[in-house]
Amino acid sequence: MNMIKTANSAIHYEYIKSSKQGAETLLLVHGLGLDMTTWDESITYLHDSFNVLRFDIREHGKSYALNEKPFSWDLLVDDLDFLLVKLGIEELHCGGHSGGGNFCLELAKRRKYVNSLILISTPIFVPKEMGNQEVENRVSRNMSDKIEDIILPIAKNICYPSTDSKVERLIKIYKQIRPDAYLDFFTLISRAVFSYSPEELEKITVPKLILVGEYDVLYPPELHMMSKHYMINHRFFIIPNSSNAIMIDQPKEFTKNTIDFIHNLSNDLPPVRYTYTDKLQTALYSILDSKFSNSKSSYVQLHVLDSFKLSIQGIEIVGKWNQRKAKQIIAYIIYHKRVTREELYDVFWPDCDIIKAQNYLRVSINHIKSMIEQGTESSFDNFFTIDRHSISLNTDVNMDLLELEKVISNIEKEADDKVKLQMALTTFEYLPIVLCKEFYEDWVIYIRNSIEERISKICQSLLVNPISKDPSSTKTLLKILIKYNPISKKYYEQLLPILLDTESYKDYEYYKNKLLNLK
Repeated sequence: MNMIKTANSAIHYEYIKSSKQGAETLLLVHGLGLDMTTWDESITYLHDSFNVLRFDIREHGKSYALNEKPFSWDLLVDDLDFLLVKLGIEELHCGGHSGGGNFCLELAKRRKYVNSLILISTPIFVPKEMGNQEVENRVSRNMSDKIEDIILPIAKNICYPSTDSKVERLIKIYKQIRPDAYLDFFTLISRAVFSYSPEELEKITVPKLILVGEYDVLYPPELHMMSKHYMINHRFFIIPNSSNAIMIDQPKEFTKNTIDFIHNLSNDLPPVRYTYTDKLQTALYSILDSKFSNSKSSYVQLHVLDSFKLSIQGIEIVGKWNQRKAKQIIAYIIYHKRVTREELYDVFWPDCDIIKAQNYLRVSINHIKSMIEQGTESSFDNFFTIDRHSISLNTDVNMDLLELEKVISNIEKEADDKVKLQMALTTFEYLPIVLCKEFYEDWVIYIRNSIEERISKICQSLLVNPISKDPSSTKTLLKILIKYNPISKKYYEQLLPILLDTESYKDYEYYKNKLLNLK
């Protein structure tokens, strides 16, 4: 085992060269909270065929950070790049377990040296409500300084059968990571999973092997079946008698599938396609999609916080949303669930007489109806009800603006200061500088101002709380306050000395220049 220091971290790794001449390199990336010893059972079977590189992600196992930079995919990729250069590795196959698989996906999006992906129990599709609930659960568990309180339920389910020796081994591994580092990496993975789109995943064209544990309760095979729908150029196998950590439960099966997959890459031919099979597969996935949508996950999804995107039944509704106030009207209806026609006249055509306003609304609704029906190939009436007096939703909905307001309310009500701080940092740090930037109507401006005021009050109260006195939390809180109070000099003046003390020189120059521009 070896250590190598980058500019940002000290990385613990092992590089086992194969006796096979011209062997390709296989990179193995462990999951959230674990370390590279989770590959111990598989190394024996792999190094005859490949040069095997495994390492501990920063803050995991024996690797550690040399600064206070928050987890980001670019930072983790930079760590790996440094290691690869030192070892003289120019291309590789990348295998990742759980969150390590998400790292492999992010690596393939950013680097061309990845020849294939082996994704083991890797979350791709998670119904958003279920995912948000799990995030809240893990944040609330973080109130304890004992990592066991966070991971004990996971350790008991990650392997099959869940023997005492396996659980003890996993807990010993998990104890190496600090709870805040665990939660930071978990948050990074969660944001990635929530943001995956079919279009984005289709751009990752390298061959993929997706391995799923038969008895995985953490990320069940049913969800993997949804995930693979969005992946191209892949093979999919369910490994019998295994749970989430397939490489521990069934190392021979894992290595056999991996070796066969990589060795056969050059022999792969495009499959013969049959129209009937394509139609059958589409129909089956359609049923699965609708079952997920009709459960507690939303049937209608609307994103407005950063940019506008309307999806219904998982289908993005594209069209001329910037015409006839379509974007503004659909957002208003979805936000309020039910609105009267008179309300819409007053909001969108306050200076028009009633006859003109009625005509404008009729034209706008027909325009919206046409785009939705073309996109979904379903009747508009399946999702919205229109009568003489009102327009209302008649299906489940998820709107990011409403979700944000709900989360802010939960933060405001949270009694435990440590949990409150973590929730605030996780939620507010990555919000857009301008919320709902594509909307300029008074009703949106009112909501935006209210949200920014509530965020500022939460951050101000946390800033004076002893719980947030560490430099990392203080910096983040001040950056959030500057984001939503850009002309308030006092926050710049508090932030600049901390940036110097923590040697954050680029940030220091950036915020110093912003302050100078205010004077």
